[in-house]
Amino acid sequence: DRYVLIGNHRDAWGYGSIDPSSGTAALLETARVLGQLKKEGWRPRRTIVFCSWGAEEYGLIGSTEWVEEHLHKLQERATAYINSDICTDGPALQATASPMLWKVLQEVVKKVPGVRSDGTLYDEWTAWFKQDQGVDAPVMATLGSGSDHAPFAFFAGIPSLDFSFKYDQYVYNVTSGYATYHTGYETFYLVDEIIDPGFKIHQGCSRFTSLTIKYLSDSVLLPYSVEDLPKAMDEAFDGLKENNDVLIAIYDKYPLLQEAVKELVLEAEKFQIMIQENLPNMDPISIRSYNDLMMHLEQVFILPEGLPGRPYVRHAVFSPSQFNSYAAAAFPGIVDLLYGLDELSGDNLVIRHKEISKHISDLTIMMHTT
Repeated sequence: DRYVLIGNHRDAWGYGSIDPSSGTAALLETARVLGQLKKEGWRPRRTIVFCSWGAEEYGLIGSTEWVEEHLHKLQERATAYINSDICTDGPALQATASPMLWKVLQEVVKKVPGVRSDGTLYDEWTAWFKQDQGVDAPVMATLGSGSDHAPFAFFAGIPSLDFSFKYDQYVYNVTSGYATYHTGYETFYLVDEIIDPGFKIHQGCSRFTSLTIKYLSDSVLLPYSVEDLPKAMDEAFDGLKENNDVLIAIYDKYPLLQEAVKELVLEAEKFQIMIQENLPNMDPISIRSYNDLMMHLEQVFILPEGLPGRPYVRHAVFSPSQFNSYAAAAFPGIVDLLYGLDELSGDNLVIRHKEISKHISDLTIMMHTT
């Protein structure tokens, strides 16, 4: 069996009508809708697991303990984890995901009706990016931390997606988040009268989760975008080099890692083309084999001992930096080890250089293994 998981935490600071109950409402509505489809004869190809987490606000305790307890089974069988925490604190879609799920995200938003227009959610998302960044299409972004997708993505190496509908910063000029975040003012009245009268955004949230789960659970061939993973690495690697060119030039193993990343980009493109060309003639066993190869791809980048100084964060390519745990980062081990390097001297500097060289070697081996 294979799993598609969706989760939301149920604990809150205060009444929690937005964090987390907006996500809980969407989770329950998604369960109701898919349950109704099953009564009408629909049957998913993969098991759908609905997860309700405790103690998220205390440090992702519920989801982390559950992932650790069931780690081997999850790494063997889980195809994706979808996280919905604060589902609704405004009308603007915000979504981040493992690069393997970028294609899924782009396809689903084109099918979901918009929450503030007659177009699709993709149309609204595109309009927001055009206003915010001057681009003509949504920019895909990798995951940060701060919610229950973290142990799935950064500890187990399971492709994950986290999304919410945020306030529109061009309507409400505030610094971050909604004003009642983690306060006693998170009440039903706030949601019903101010945030989402008529619950149209909640409906959009439920539609998004339902279609995402259905897409992942129904597809014969898992709809991963394998080529996006190494492309995201390559782009991040170029940015890393630009920002640390003087320091990185010290390490003779660095060009080998860069070469391995470039090679992986080409191999992933070949793999994707081969899959599409051969899919019409594939037997079920071959499809299952290719699905498992793709499903386990990100686990290659899991360091058993964890990143330097952080045994609980194990994804060596896409994990948050220890200096900003909420934001997304690429090659966080290199970023963290380079941090403060110019302030070290003597034996401490020698030790740090050895740690950086070892980590770069580990990354290079991962690329070739992939």
